[in-house]
Amino acid sequence: MHEQLPLFDDPSAGLEIADLEGLLVAGAALVQRGAEARLSIVVSEQWRAAAIGGAFDLRGLPGETVQTFDAQVAVRTPFHRGLMPMAHQWSRGSSKLPPADWRLTAARVRLWALATGRGDSAGYLLGLGRTDEGSCWSAAGKALAAAGLAGTMLGPRAGGPAYRIVGQRRSRRLLEMVGQVPAQAPPAAWPRNPYA
Repeated sequence: MHEQLPLFDDPSAGLEIADLEGLLVAGAALVQRGAEARLSIVVSEQWRAAAIGGAFDLRGLPGETVQTFDAQVAVRTPFHRGLMPMAHQWSRGSSKLPPADWRLTAARVRLWALATGRGDSAGYLLGLGRTDEGSCWSAAGKALAAAGLAGTMLGPRAGGPAYRIVGQRRSRRLLEMVGQVPAQAPPAAWPRNPYA
């Protein structure tokens, strides 16, 4: 298999603020203030915070990390007008819910994996926000299936909430979508080549 060469040297080419929706199914929150919104997500490892902060930077939203009270790291954007369309589309009263026509792109899957992805003995897990059961879990599963990544839902007692991706075809598709391993990510945190 030949590796495709990038068409542009600019790493931010083709990136959009809407890509950050991949973090919302992973448990990120949006907070509105006037005509602006801020996106934030809590992660358990510093490499994840650095990679997500870099993704914010590439989209013109300087990332900031802050320590949480329970020794985790929160990564957040500044308040920005560019996040308001996302805030409107994903808000249903006080609930977070993807729009009915929501689809996963490669950039969204990559950000989801950066936030919560991890391998286990059976496949690769994409974690979900623990408090999003009624709103995001089923929509995320439908979007995964539509993207060729149909997964098995694991509840909190089975190591989730997460979707487990298994099988060579789906694993290869996942690897194509998430792209290059982030700096300092441990091997188990990123999808493996099923043919290696």
